[in-house]
Amino acid sequence: MQLTSVQLKQLDDVVRQTRITRGENAGKRKDSLITVEHFDMRSFNKLLAKKLVTPSEYDFERYYATELGYRVWLVHKGD
Repeated sequence: MQLTSVQLKQLDDVVRQTRITRGENAGKRKDSLITVEHFDMRSFNKLLAKKLVTPSEYDFERYYATELGYRVWLVHKGD
């Protein structure tokens, strides 16, 4: 999946704040969400469209990384 450098940075921010990234529970959701007011929304909307991030079930102004988003992040985290 092709992502721009901005999208990769945004995905990295979302994954690191909303997913466990190390240890035996790596990939599991944390009890935290991210607000995205500081993001370029044109790029972020593409992450939403590709289903790499999604709005919270209870607070539609906050987001978390999906399972797919976490897997894509794993592939690109060294970029």
